[in-house]
Amino acid sequence: MVWLDGFYNRLKLTIKPDDVDNSLSDFPVMITLTSGSGKTNFDTTSIFDELGNDNRKKIAVTTSDGTTQCPVEIEYWDAVEERAVLWSKIPTVYSTVDTNLYFYYDATYSGTTTSGNVSYVGEIIDTTYQMVVDLSSEGTYDTTNVGYPCVIKESDTSYKMWYAGSNGSNWRIIYASSTDGINWTAYQVVVDVADEGTYDDHGAHAPFVIKESDTSYKMWYSGADGTHYRIIYATSADGINWSNHQMVLDINQEGTYDDSSVHTPYVIKESDTSYKIWYSGYSWPSNANWRIMYAESSNGTSWSNHQMIINIAAEGTYDNVGLLTPCVIKESDTSYKMWYSGYDGSSDWRIIYAESSNGTVWGNFEMVLDRNSEGTYDTNNIYCPLILEDDLNTIWCCGNDGSNDRILRATYWKNPVFDVWDDNFVAVYHMSQSPAGDVGPIKDSTFNSNKGDPSGVMTSTDLVDGKIGKAIDFDGINDYLDCGNQSSLQLTSGFTCEFYMKAGSLDTHQEPLCKWDSANACGWACGLHSDNTFRIAFKKTGGDYWGKYWNSVLSQDINYYIAFYYPGDGSDPTLWIDSDGKTLTNWYNVGNALNGIVDSGDPMTIGRGNMFTSLPTVRQFDGIIDEVRISNIERTSTWIKVTQHSNEDNLIVFSNFETIRPIFLFNGYVKVEGIPSARTVHLFRRSTGELMDSVVSNASTGYFEVGSYYNDYHFIVILPELDETYDLIAHDKIDPGV
Repeated sequence: MVWLDGFYNRLKLTIKPDDVDNSLSDFPVMITLTSGSGKTNFDTTSIFDELGNDNRKKIAVTTSDGTTQCPVEIEYWDAVEERAVLWSKIPTVYSTVDTNLYFYYDATYSGTTTSGNVSYVGEIIDTTYQMVVDLSSEGTYDTTNVGYPCVIKESDTSYKMWYAGSNGSNWRIIYASSTDGINWTAYQVVVDVADEGTYDDHGAHAPFVIKESDTSYKMWYSGADGTHYRIIYATSADGINWSNHQMVLDINQEGTYDDSSVHTPYVIKESDTSYKIWYSGYSWPSNANWRIMYAESSNGTSWSNHQMIINIAAEGTYDNVGLLTPCVIKESDTSYKMWYSGYDGSSDWRIIYAESSNGTVWGNFEMVLDRNSEGTYDTNNIYCPLILEDDLNTIWCCGNDGSNDRILRATYWKNPVFDVWDDNFVAVYHMSQSPAGDVGPIKDSTFNSNKGDPSGVMTSTDLVDGKIGKAIDFDGINDYLDCGNQSSLQLTSGFTCEFYMKAGSLDTHQEPLCKWDSANACGWACGLHSDNTFRIAFKKTGGDYWGKYWNSVLSQDINYYIAFYYPGDGSDPTLWIDSDGKTLTNWYNVGNALNGIVDSGDPMTIGRGNMFTSLPTVRQFDGIIDEVRISNIERTSTWIKVTQHSNEDNLIVFSNFETIRPIFLFNGYVKVEGIPSARTVHLFRRSTGELMDSVVSNASTGYFEVGSYYNDYHFIVILPELDETYDLIAHDKIDPGV
């Protein structure tokens, strides 16, 4: 019986194939914890007795193997009420066999942090963005731009930062200190123009600092001579007073992609005789783009083995014109992570992530932080990432609002919540936060950060019980959410919308979801007509529009699950109400509105619309809206059906609480020809042949420890090779006499 390390309690969850017409991939399943959970009203409240509120992240969801974790979002958790709503992305929900899962929980779980299983479990409210260094923080030399931060965390109450400040004429390197990484003081210029004297006489830029001891700091920075950037090196005994400035990385060392500038260094010191540097190279006039380069050194000053390692368009969408500011974390000799700035050619920089086994060959590219994530100071660009090795959940970076650069800090910026919702979800609103304007926008659980800003006179009393956890009550007068007009919401074909609505009144035009042009020129919308039928509409131009409705009336104070899909390929859209595909009646069908519409250019709104009208005429929704989801692909009938079953807690069968703690621990050492070695160690129960535990022995010491929960005979199998597998043939052949 294989268990997830660190947990001693678990609960089995099963999704029966009867509810799934076709297998689904990366499906977000709702898990509710109440006195009546799932299809059989199973009592799961003992979980709250174990965890309370403070330990709510000491949970995990795994696939049937008991160890492969699935990301989890906590939407709602109240240990006093003994009720929780969770979401977890399941790799495959099967249509022919049971889909078995395990829910683990343990108040004693320590994992990697005392906060719980934060690599896999999160809450959307965890993510916070702050502007931490504003213009003129130093006061003289950073009046126009501040950016390119390098941060060293010396302790929980001591941080040091070096950043580049510009007064509109030159860049200089400025130092500041902090007790929390948020509030910075003691600003001072520490590297001025022309400190090196030849290659930085127009500016010092993009510092990167290593602290070797309390009396030894090393810095690499970009020096500007008015035409080119080169990389300069300096040393310091205190991180403030710098000397020994020298140019250590000249242009044209790689020879093709760096003949004009080398810029934004990031250095890892592996030993006293091994340094690695990642930096940006620029060529002009040929190959006129920034690319990421790599070199090696035995002393940090003399560099060799120069090579271009990440070309433009490596990620493919957001870096097809330029790459800058690499930040690299070495996790092991075979695991590197990089974050860099990608430029798409339309004045937008974003942060890209990549992985490597050796630091030079990179893959698994992904855009992980989009502009406008913070929402005020990064509306145009977000770039120049800095992440610390011991805190991957915090990032410092630069934000640009169209005029100036400032330094931002985000926590839980790569929230596991974002992994719950596949990349085809462009927005997910649980509607479970107070819409009072003083507490911030309604969060989007996807990484797109399409936040919903409350408008009208909305208060905390508008947060009410919904179909799923909490929901928002709209007054039908002036309440609505403005979700913005980011590119991810500019959908013109092949998209699906889903939500719950409960109308508080009837006999009026009212629209729960809309992205319609203010001048009635184009867009899409849905809502109740004055005859109480539900209608969907799409408009391409003034002469191309389409609208249909389901020719049955909806009722007041009834929760309906609404979903529709607009293909944009000439075929008719699909409308589902309570997961039942509806036959639609023509309302409007003029021109060519089914072959892709034109985006309205206006914000998407929840709780208000203007279908086939021009502003200021609006159609406010009176009632409760819950669980709004927008996808940029078709969600199939099976997906819609299973979503409703899941959302209404009619999908999962809960069973078999298991509490299991080791009775026996077996330990020892693995040595090969007298040398400690890493090998896979299995522990089997002899009477059944059941695998009880499996570990890899420590490569440095050879030590292993395995445990069993049964007072029984066991045997240990140590595999001769780390990657070898073991098939148990027959347990009684191991020792037939036992």
